[in-house]
Amino acid sequence: MVERLVYTENVGGSSPSSPTSLRSRKPSEGCRAEAQRAKADFGPGELRLGKPPANTFVSIISAELSDSKPMTYVYILQSTAVPDRHYVGVTGDLRARLQRHNAGEVSHTSKYAPWKIKTYLAFEDEQQAFAFERYIKSASGRAFAKKRL
Repeated sequence: MVERLVYTENVGGSSPSSPTSLRSRKPSEGCRAEAQRAKADFGPGELRLGKPPANTFVSIISAELSDSKPMTYVYILQSTAVPDRHYVGVTGDLRARLQRHNAGEVSHTSKYAPWKIKTYLAFEDEQQAFAFERYIKSASGRAFAKKRL
């Protein structure tokens, strides 16, 4: 849920009747004084623009995660033995899958073990995760991963 505070001012003609600048009317005051004055104007629990307190963000994330379905992960592994070797895969349990790669249970990765996770992305939609894995394994996807991930 996103809340937005929109401020509109009816302006008649080409010159508004009231100042439209967000700057202080007192030239001697700086931005910090304005911010402190604005902070004092709000009571506890009222909507304010700016960065929310850290505990608010955590509670929003935990509320969203508690209602979500299991995630599907697309991951890129990098061999610690041969750092130029990478492997792209998809799984529902990232920790268990990494253990299988490092234990030599996956034939495609056993030759270059041990592995470390270089990047992973979580998807709610499993089909979207498989499509992204296919993209990362394509030529343009490898170039994207090399440059951005």
